[in-house]
Amino acid sequence: LGGTATGVLNSTVGALRNLTLGVALLFLQFVLSFFDMVLQAVIFLTALYYLLCSENSILDHLRRLLAVVDPDGGIFSGVQRGVHSVLIVSAKRCFFYGLFTWTAFSLFEIP
Repeated sequence: LGGTATGVLNSTVGALRNLTLGVALLFLQFVLSFFDMVLQAVIFLTALYYLLCSENSILDHLRRLLAVVDPDGGIFSGVQRGVHSVLIVSAKRCFFYGLFTWTAFSLFEIP
């Protein structure tokens, strides 16, 4: 009878230890994920602040960087056209989705 009580006590202590360890690991994972999120936000906001406060455009920095490889500026003009195209397509998409949503809501009388 004494061996059974000891076995139950050992299994209960083991289960409590596993539960405590699991909760501690879950908390540690949450803290590390939160720290990672804060660190990424700080890096992003720092880079954004630098780009907004810079007197030169990022494309000017890219032009100087590519001058070593591409003296006539062919690669830079292609990159510049690509960047402008992406920005214009994004603006067109926003306009289209806004117009589409407004039309759908007006037709189906959604408030």
